[in-house]
Amino acid sequence: MDPDPPLADPEQQAVYERLTREVRCLVCQNQTIADSTAPLAADLRREIRGMVEQGKGEEEVKDFLLARYGDFVLY
Repeated sequence: MDPDPPLADPEQQAVYERLTREVRCLVCQNQTIADSTAPLAADLRREIRGMVEQGKGEEEVKDFLLARYGDFVLY
């Protein structure tokens, strides 16, 4: 569902893909943001992509999401 091209760094792309498959769409609730077409899922994908591009690690991104959205956000 991600319309953006892959990240230039394959390692960052792998982190991004893992995260989008672990984060629950807060609108759909039964889909990951990788699978969801909801606008909020697209926003979360963009936010995660930006954080990964800035060099944030997987745990840093998860900590941010948990602090902002609560435990429900992660599968």
